[in-house]
Amino acid sequence: PPEMRRLAAALNQIVAADRALFAEPGTADATSFGRKARYLAPWRDWGLARDTGLAAGSATFAAGLLGWATGFPAAELTALGICIFSMVLGSMPAPQKIAPLLFGGVVAGVLAAILYRLAVQPVVPTVPAVLASVLPFILFGSLLRASPRTAIPALDFNMCFLLASQAGLPAAGAPAVLVDSLALVVAAGLASGGHLLMPRRSEKHAAEAARAIRSDVAALVARAAPGARAGWDPHASRRMLRLLLHLRRAGDLGEAAPRGLLAALNLGHAVIDLHGLARDDSRTPAMRARAESALTMLAGFSEDPLAVAERIGPLADTRDDLALARAAGAAADALRAGATLFRFGAPA
Repeated sequence: PPEMRRLAAALNQIVAADRALFAEPGTADATSFGRKARYLAPWRDWGLARDTGLAAGSATFAAGLLGWATGFPAAELTALGICIFSMVLGSMPAPQKIAPLLFGGVVAGVLAAILYRLAVQPVVPTVPAVLASVLPFILFGSLLRASPRTAIPALDFNMCFLLASQAGLPAAGAPAVLVDSLALVVAAGLASGGHLLMPRRSEKHAAEAARAIRSDVAALVARAAPGARAGWDPHASRRMLRLLLHLRRAGDLGEAAPRGLLAALNLGHAVIDLHGLARDDSRTPAMRARAESALTMLAGFSEDPLAVAERIGPLADTRDDLALARAAGAAADALRAGATLFRFGAPA
């Protein structure tokens, strides 16, 4: 049966990969698996960087301008806190989930700094004494960092303690200490509250990534540029990792979240294989024409993936062209496995 032939071909590939993996070091290199290993390029979300930079810069400028106009003595620390916390939260995929943890860590760090400035700082006149005085607080924060439950707020605890404690500076009175500490708490509250009131829509970003994946596959179906395989691996991988990251944080998607994220990568490999078969001069014109027909059918994969999989299915049962059968079968399997993904976020 066709299914058994395809299963046997897949098992043969697994056996070949296993042999290459455990071969002698001199022969097992990046080409042992037939496709060179590719660097997984990181995803660069330029839109997120732009929005975060504009938001953090605007908020910092507004805080600094307000402090300059009012002459508030702790305005500098407030503006610094707004800048730091806006950038930290803005760089996260789901800042609304981290904002409460960040605010809790800031409050704890500020309280520790108040204790330090009022009770410890006045009695540490030398530099060695200052270093020894902050060590217990840093050690406590480091222990909290070692626990998964408190790792995130502990980072802000350490940072805000170091900012608000002003270790090494002359001791100040209680009013000045409280005003400086309140400035950091207000900055953290404004940044955290803004992200809680205006949460980022992970579903929207996931739909954008799904549309980008469909566009990438469609571009491969339309033409295979030189080095297409080299460019596809890292590009599709970072697209799918980004999609997976957003989908994990889109809690309200539930069962509507697409399945089969790796299907896009499998479909891309199958498309490139079909292009290679269609352009192989060593094959007969009839064989090349069948590969071209498979690519023509794949042109409308995003409109109805299951229907396209059914149309391309007979090519997977071809007995006189095992290479075409393998590529067409892989494409059909990928379309079935990724049907939800290929339709995710598309117009109804």
